[in-house]
Amino acid sequence: MFQLIFEKILQSTGRTSYTMVMQMVGAVINIILDPILIFGYFGLPAMGTRGAAIATVVGQIIAMLLGLYFNLAKNKDVQFNYKSIELESYYFKGICTVGIPTIIMQSMSSVMCFGINKLLLNFSTTSTEVFGAYFKLQTFVYMTIFGLNNALIPIVAFNLGAKHADRIRRVIRLSGAYSALIGWLV
Repeated sequence: MFQLIFEKILQSTGRTSYTMVMQMVGAVINIILDPILIFGYFGLPAMGTRGAAIATVVGQIIAMLLGLYFNLAKNKDVQFNYKSIELESYYFKGICTVGIPTIIMQSMSSVMCFGINKLLLNFSTTSTEVFGAYFKLQTFVYMTIFGLNNALIPIVAFNLGAKHADRIRRVIRLSGAYSALIGWLV
C-alpha cells in the first residue's frame, strides 16, 4: 500500500521518472528472486508458490523503500511532517468517495478472472493456462494506456491548479483519442 502511495505522490508532482524506476527495480528484483526461491537455487530450499509470493513481497518492499527515499530526498513539493499527521473527517470522506468506487472497479477484474478460471477448470487445466496467458498478454498491451493515464494525472493536476480548463479538456481529449487508437489497433 505504501509503495502505491509514494508512487502516486511522485506522479501527482510530475516526477513520473522516479515512479518508473520504482516499478522497474521492484519488478527486476521479483524476476531475479522468483526462480531462486521457487526452485531453491544457491542452497536455498525450493519453496514453490510460497517462494513466488516472498519474491513479490520483497520486490514491493524494496520499491516502497525506494519510493520513500525519492519522496524525502527528491520531491521538494511535498514535505512530510509526521508530527502533524491526523485524520480529519472532511478528507476521510473525500478519500472514501473516490476510493471505494475505485476499489470496486479494480476488484471486478480479479473477481472476473477467478470466475472464468473456475469455469474453465471444468473443461481442462490447459484452458485455464491459455486464459492466463491471454490475460497476461492483454495486460501487457494495455500498459501503454495505463502509461497515458499516469502521464495525464500530473498534467491535469498542474493545469487545474493553474485554472487552465481549456488545456485540461484538450489533454483529456488527446489522451482519450490515443487510448482509443491503441485499443483499436490491438
